Amino acid sequence: MMSKVDMSMVLLVSLAASIHPDAAYQSESAGHIGQRNEPAIRLVPRAIDPHFAERQRLCLEQSTITGFPLANDGRRTVQDFLGLALVEMQVHQTGDSLVAFAKVESHLRALLQARPRSFTRFPNWAESTPFRSWGVLGTVHYTRDRTGRVETVGTHLCVTDSTGVTWWMRLERADIWGDGS
Repeated sequence: MMSKVDMSMVLLVSLAASIHPDAAYQSESAGHIGQRNEPAIRLVPRAIDPHFAERQRLCLEQSTITGFPLANDGRRTVQDFLGLALVEMQVHQTGDSLVAFAKVESHLRALLQARPRSFTRFPNWAESTPFRSWGVLGTVHYTRDRTGRVETVGTHLCVTDSTGVTWWMRLERADIWGDGS
C-alpha cells in the first residue's frame, strides 16, 4: 500500500511528464523532481564549418520565424529553458581567443546560467557575430538520443532545444535579468 507521500510523488511525476516529456525520465535519473544535473561540456574537435573564421552570423542554415519574442517573465536560466533533457554539450570548433578549453567551458556555463529577458526564433540583434575570435560551434545532446546545434559568439547564443526548435538569445547586460531587476 502506498503512503500519502508516495502517492503525491507519483502524481507529481505524472503531472511533470504531461507538461514536459522528459520530466519523468529525469526525475528517475536525478533522484527526485526538481533536481537538475549540470550538463557535461566536452571538447570533441572536428571541423563543422570549413569557413568558421569568416562567419559573421549564428546558425546560418536554421529556419527563422519572425514575430514577437517569448517573454521570460519567470526569469528562467538558459539551462532551465532547455530543460532537464539536456545531458551534454560538445565543443567542436572555437575562435582564437578561446584556445584554452577551461575558458570555453567557463564561458558556456556562464551562458547557461544567464537569465535572458526573452527567447526568440530569429536573431534579434543588428550587430554581426564574427566567429574568428570568440566563436564556438558545437552539438547539444539530449535524452533519448536527440541532438541539436549550439553556436555562440561572445554573448550571442543560438541553440536547438530537445524538440528541434532553434532559439536565439542576446545575453548582454541590458538583455538579461539581473539579481535586483
